[in-house]
Amino acid sequence: MSVHLSDEQFTRYLSGEEDLSVQVHFDQCAQCQAEVTRVVGIVSASRAHAERSGDRHANFWARQRNEVRDALAIRRPRRPTWAIAFTMAALVILSAFLFHTPEPRPQLDQAQVQSPAINISDEALLSAVNSTLEQGVPLALVPVQRLAYERQAAERNRTGQN
Repeated sequence: MSVHLSDEQFTRYLSGEEDLSVQVHFDQCAQCQAEVTRVVGIVSASRAHAERSGDRHANFWARQRNEVRDALAIRRPRRPTWAIAFTMAALVILSAFLFHTPEPRPQLDQAQVQSPAINISDEALLSAVNSTLEQGVPLALVPVQRLAYERQAAERNRTGQN
């Protein structure tokens, strides 16, 4: 037979689903026999290696896991979270000092500490208190009240003319 076996026929032979024609070809073809011997050798070596690897101590597998994690960590970019947090904290502290301008306390003399004595009679004081209490609007808003009265008067005059 001059034609060698296809990959599919070769796979069936190795898995045990052999055909009579395939078996006859292997008996006659030295090249296919060498290929079968090579593949069987590779598979048996792989199996032996897998069995040896499975019998290793738990420390070996823990070390392997750590090496894989380290290799993955190298590829993964690190986030500079601590650097960002430190920078933000420094900016907050710096801004507290920059925006806080302490004003020096003025030094008061003893003459300024004591309030000046105003001599006013009781009658004048009661009169001032009564006039303040009788006012409907605080003294600071009296000009605003006058403007409001003038505006109302102007509106009444305008509506009365129309």
